[in-house]
Amino acid sequence: LKSPGYTIAIIDYLNLKFPGVQWHLILGADNITQFDRWHKPEELVKRVKIVVGNRPGYDDQFAASPWAKYFDRFPMPQVEISSTMIRQMVNDKRSIQYLVPEEVRRLVLSRGLYQ
Repeated sequence: LKSPGYTIAIIDYLNLKFPGVQWHLILGADNITQFDRWHKPEELVKRVKIVVGNRPGYDDQFAASPWAKYFDRFPMPQVEISSTMIRQMVNDKRSIQYLVPEEVRRLVLSRGLYQ
């Protein structure tokens, strides 16, 4: 697979590699506001089950989205952690320990990501 790539290409690859598996794509509710800009969103909703976690301030936008009917929602505790915050912390040389899995922390640091 080429990197970076489209989500649909990754799903197609996984379906070829592991036929018969029902894949789940887990997203934050903030993604629904831009889902129509994803590459081939109409194909993506046919090929993968999309599960959406709550995000503060996105309930109304989620309910109003034409894509909402394709997504399953799951409740989750609200924590004030975002990928943007994690990247900024790494860039600022601050610890991300306990904010991400240890394997992720080691990978980010060993590869010099987000610096």
